[in-house]
Amino acid sequence: MTKRTFAFSLLFSLSVFVLTAISQNKKDDRLPSQTHKFATLIYETFDGSASLPAGWSVSPDSIGGYFTWAVTTPYNPSSPPAPSIPNTATFQSYNLSAGSVARLITPTLDWSAASVPLCKFQFRRDTQYPSYLDSLYVDISTDGGSSWIELAGFKRSLTPPPFTTYFEEKTVNVAPYGGYSSVIFAFRGVSKNGNWIHIDNVFIGQEIVNDVGVSAITSPFSGNIFRTPQTFAVTISNLGSGNQSAGDYYVHARVWRTYEYPSGTPVFDQVESGPAVTGKGSAPYIFATQWIPTELGDYIIQIQTELITDELPSNDASAPRSVAVVPVVDITVTSIIYPMAAGLYTGTLGYSVKAAVKNNGVDTVHGSEYLAEAWIGPTAGFPGNATFHNFAAFKADLPPYQTREVTINANWVPTDTGKHTVRFVVLLGGDENETNDTCDVQRVVNGPYHGGPDDGGYYYATSLFTGTNKPTFEWIDITSVGIPLTLTDDGTSLPITIPPFLMYDSIQTQIKINANGFLTFDMDWNGSGSASNKSIPNKIKPDGIIAAFWDDLNPAAPEAGQIYFYDDTTTYRFIVEYVNIPILGDTGRNTFEIILNYEENSYKANTILFQYLKTPGNESASTIGIENVSGTIGTQYLFDGNPSVRLDENFPDSLAILFGKDLSKGEASASMNVALGWNMISIPVITPEKQKSILFPTASSEAFAFQGGYSAQETLSCGIGYWLKFPSSQTITLTGEPRLVDTLDVVAGWNMIGSITTPVNVADISSFPPNILASQFFSYQAGYNSEDTLNPGKGYWVKVDTDGKLFLTSNTSSLTRYNPSIKKMLFSK
Repeated sequence: MTKRTFAFSLLFSLSVFVLTAISQNKKDDRLPSQTHKFATLIYETFDGSASLPAGWSVSPDSIGGYFTWAVTTPYNPSSPPAPSIPNTATFQSYNLSAGSVARLITPTLDWSAASVPLCKFQFRRDTQYPSYLDSLYVDISTDGGSSWIELAGFKRSLTPPPFTTYFEEKTVNVAPYGGYSSVIFAFRGVSKNGNWIHIDNVFIGQEIVNDVGVSAITSPFSGNIFRTPQTFAVTISNLGSGNQSAGDYYVHARVWRTYEYPSGTPVFDQVESGPAVTGKGSAPYIFATQWIPTELGDYIIQIQTELITDELPSNDASAPRSVAVVPVVDITVTSIIYPMAAGLYTGTLGYSVKAAVKNNGVDTVHGSEYLAEAWIGPTAGFPGNATFHNFAAFKADLPPYQTREVTINANWVPTDTGKHTVRFVVLLGGDENETNDTCDVQRVVNGPYHGGPDDGGYYYATSLFTGTNKPTFEWIDITSVGIPLTLTDDGTSLPITIPPFLMYDSIQTQIKINANGFLTFDMDWNGSGSASNKSIPNKIKPDGIIAAFWDDLNPAAPEAGQIYFYDDTTTYRFIVEYVNIPILGDTGRNTFEIILNYEENSYKANTILFQYLKTPGNESASTIGIENVSGTIGTQYLFDGNPSVRLDENFPDSLAILFGKDLSKGEASASMNVALGWNMISIPVITPEKQKSILFPTASSEAFAFQGGYSAQETLSCGIGYWLKFPSSQTITLTGEPRLVDTLDVVAGWNMIGSITTPVNVADISSFPPNILASQFFSYQAGYNSEDTLNPGKGYWVKVDTDGKLFLTSNTSSLTRYNPSIKKMLFSK
């Protein structure tokens, strides 16, 4: 157990300990009344912190720029007896010149009632440089440290005599000094240019008479146990000089769930009378009551003695023992491997269900004993509307703690786009834990020219899509203004700074451009392995991929074109253009571009557009898609011909593919409740009219913005907070394009900002530079109120430490509260 350190000062006399014993007897009448005077003044393990205990001092504390005594972790400690963990008090003689002397001094102690005084400690010297005779002496002072008397000395050397590397317990004769009301002890180190000297477990007080504790738990052993009766067996050690009869003390066993230790309620709590044990002896004890685990999981066992007059309670309890209650028979589905998280398409044949199945029990599960079952269907209404359901029996045995892949041949043909649930279940008679038998995952089925959302909320659509608001191909040629980038075959650029770009809720400010048709936000990637395209998402580096045409391209080929990049600050677009780049070994030339839209106050903000001016062939071997910076979430349009690519349909010249969280230009309405008097408001949608007099015709004041001071504004902008006064309470509705993301410019100090079309959780607001928020967000309604959600139409005060940007993102699930038409997303059928 954790040691408790006792460092009592002059204020703690023997009467305190007597009163403590009496009060404990009143609280627990199971124990016989005893009145032995507990007189421990110091029991110091040095484990409380990395600094000296309270009241202890060092003189001198440094010599030649080196500390003399300090609390450290001992070098290469060994046993027996083991030192306390983790720290000791250390005389750092290795650093000090020969003959250096320093004392580690205890607090002043009142020893007037110590009829049998005792001083003992553990002592060890590190083993390097064995020929040097570093020394440790124990001194005592009865005049406040003005003079010192040497009590004992210990010199350490390997030869001669033989030297053991473990801690040794040392006892110092202090009998002549019992009865003194003021004594100080000092541990005096003398250096011979040798090694560090350690002391630990310093005991100064009266000879211990009553001291019993649990020195070991002999059963159950650490590790795995089963849901069968468990018998506790322990060894009781009597470290005092007095005998303890049966019934003088109790043995207390407790078991906790690991996550509830030590303050939670134990699942097992049993107290039984302890056995007789002689002074300085030990005795075994077996509990009559057994613990029967009823639930699987991890547990902590701790057993301790309870003796009211115990003079050193810090050693009463055993060290906490960890056990895991494991099943004998248990099989689980750990993950669904296939279908993948990206790349499912309507009309594609042959999807099966593959999962990883593990035997968590200690018995082999025979193949004839279990079945697997799978369902697939649209998430809404699942599993009642499942479009696939099948069983499979298995013959292969599954040994304990082994995992194997299990496949149910489905030949499933998706017919509906959108989110689907894939469920895999194992069925085993006698399974002790049925909570882990089922695994569900979400998968997205994409249409021929549209898809999503992925787990990060991203969709995509192509210019071939027949739905509303599809992207339009509008080629942007930057060859005359862009910066040319010369890359070797499979080469990668150095990091390039871009305007802050929100990608899967992570703000990016740098990219690398790769010769093989993709960008990456992975600044730790060394450029290897780019020639072989991979599926998206994929945790194999690089992560944070934006792949417009990931294939083995070669911009260094003869007569190859060029790669350019350009930050168009007038239209808020960062553009990378690949011009006439061939696939390795192919004569065709491919021209395409990647556009990062960081336009503020627009539905296009933080969207990604791929445009293909000319793609003469081999597209079926490429990867097209995006993924987050950890490689765990992604949206994939194409990977190695899945879906099968027909060049006359999927990759005509002048193709555009747009990726984003919400690509709808649909109309949104936001209602704002304003109160009589002054209100902090903002513009929650992009409106065709910007004048205050048109947007808020019933207001009785000008609109005041704050930019280091207040100024009246007639033209109002999104993202800014305004003070506006109204003659009465009323509801105002504004209609326009939804603003589902926004980037707000802020300056050091207080800023009055606006929100967007949907509520924003404050916890989801990020910044550039990171961590610049210096206050909460405050709204105003008859007084200031701190908020955890920013609501549409409201204005807010917020303080930041430095100039920067705040990034607001929407909760798209709340769109219906403004206008149901917005739910007709770009990707609806």
